[in-house]
Amino acid sequence: MRMTYLIKGIIIFLSILCNFQIQAQDIVRSEQKIDTVNEIHLEPFSDFPNEIDGCSCSFSILQADLKKGLYILVNDFANLAFVKIEGKIIRFELLNHDVNSNIYHYIYNDYKMEVEIIERKEVADEIVLIKGMITLTAKGKEAKQKFIGECGC
Repeated sequence: MRMTYLIKGIIIFLSILCNFQIQAQDIVRSEQKIDTVNEIHLEPFSDFPNEIDGCSCSFSILQADLKKGLYILVNDFANLAFVKIEGKIIRFELLNHDVNSNIYHYIYNDYKMEVEIIERKEVADEIVLIKGMITLTAKGKEAKQKFIGECGC
């Protein structure tokens, strides 16, 4: 008799656990669908565009990526900026920058990019460490990414 109750208890427990896992997977799948619809994915790249010659800034997600030469954004001291989206390096042009703010606005076709400099720290002659945030929007999609990097000549 006790064995029957034990077996029934185990069966009930497993069915509840299985049902819970199925519901959790459905929630994760629906959230993933929403994320892929609303996000643009910035991809790391290592090839420095030929259009950047001389002084430049290079930004990465992690310090280790910066040391490896994996960037999510590079620019030529603000006039041109490059990011990689869907396997292509995209060239953005500076739209405007208010001298009193640390926000740069760029444009490329339907894409708009805002680069906000949150912190600057001079570490050597002509080398500045930068922390900031990139916000990229296009056709109702958006990506926000914190970055670290350096600017120098």
